[in-house]
Amino acid sequence: MNTMRWSMTAGIVMALGCASQPKQVETVEDVAVRVDRILPQADSLDASKIGVKLQLANPRGASVSITQIDYKVDTGDIGGVLNGQVAGGTVLESQQITEVEFSQKIPFPEDKERYRAVLDEGQILLTVSGNVQFDDGTSATFEKKGAVATPSLPKFVLHDAQAARYGKDGLDVTLYLRLINENVFTVTIDSLEYQVAINGKETKSEQGAIGARLVQGAAQEFAVSIVMDEKAFPNIKEILASGEIEYTVGGNVAVASLQLPIDISGKIEFSTDSPE
Repeated sequence: MNTMRWSMTAGIVMALGCASQPKQVETVEDVAVRVDRILPQADSLDASKIGVKLQLANPRGASVSITQIDYKVDTGDIGGVLNGQVAGGTVLESQQITEVEFSQKIPFPEDKERYRAVLDEGQILLTVSGNVQFDDGTSATFEKKGAVATPSLPKFVLHDAQAARYGKDGLDVTLYLRLINENVFTVTIDSLEYQVAINGKETKSEQGAIGARLVQGAAQEFAVSIVMDEKAFPNIKEILASGEIEYTVGGNVAVASLQLPIDISGKIEFSTDSPE
């Protein structure tokens, strides 16, 4: 009788012991999100633009879908903090790495001096951060500091300068000037004015490129030819004997509501021997 009662008690204790053991909770690994790259994508001189590439790694044994991405781009005093949202739908397969991209425009300051200062700086310092939400209720954050190049204003430069003797007391001078667009998009030039002086004397004054469209990576060339003879330069014999002349190019390029000054100067050396 006592033996039976003891066996029943032991059985109850064993059952209670088994029931009191905690259940193991299955942990869900987090999806890892990082900013892979921040790229410049400007398509005009009116604003900058960046492309952000996120890399998401799903370590789980099942797929998960993105429902929404909320982000902000902090550009400091250039464009402030810009908020944006990307719609979901992208599926992250199990044990796979997936890339997601989005773009954000960065407005430039309206003040002309500040606008010019931003472009002259050549880059925009910024911080990209945000949150990726998934269809299982989990989420992951990301953040990265970086810098992107700004668009560049057109450049008016001297490509080549030549001087050659002609006759006994003459000199032919040719300046090859170029208006260059180094951007990956087309730029419209409002107007171009320039003046060329040789040894301090203005010899040419030109206007051009009004409404000209410079396609990406293109240049428009202007060849300026000047004949130096005794009529235009009474001291031509002294100039020819010196073997060099000085030139200056001044003016301005009007683009994007800015007046870009032109200031080019230099010397050209030539042979003092007269052609036979």
